[in-house]
Formats: sequence, C-alpha cells, structure tokens
Amino acid sequence: MDGFERGVVTRISVEIEYPDGSVEITEISDPGHVSAVVFDESAVIATDLCAFNVSESDWRANPAMMVHTDAGAAGIPLGAHNDRRN
Repeated sequence: MDGFERGVVTRISVEIEYPDGSVEITEISDPGHVSAVVFDESAVIATDLCAFNVSESDWRANPAMMVHTDAGAAGIPLGAHNDRRN
C-alpha cells in the first residue's frame, strides 16, 4: 500500500450567526483544496490580519473565517455580513 487511505471531504457547510441575530449557511467551494479554516484571530497569520480585522466600528465588514487553500498562501475571508448573497 502506498500511503494512508482515508475518507475524502466532499462538502463543507458552515452556519454563521451574526451579531444582529441573523443566520446564514454557506458552503466552502472546492473542499478538496482547502488546507485550513481559521475562526479565531489568534490563529490568523500576520499577513491576513488586515483582511480578518477589517473594521472596529462595523462588524458587517469582518469575515467569520479565513479559508486557506495552500499552506502559507494568503487566506480567503468568508462570512462577512456585507458579502451575503441572499
């Protein structure tokens, strides 16, 4: 056997509750290429902090998470209330 066999993640759904009480369910596209999902500021890499901590005065601009598709690459902010599609 070459390497370890394991299950493959085919879908990542996240339910986000915003400070105003509204709720959104979002899908992370192409989960096979996701290397990390970061929810806490303490785990956000320094170069991504400006995209994670966007506004102290408007929570709607701040994403709920950062998604990384390659180790060390810039994260993709997801879940900002301003980005809602519905």
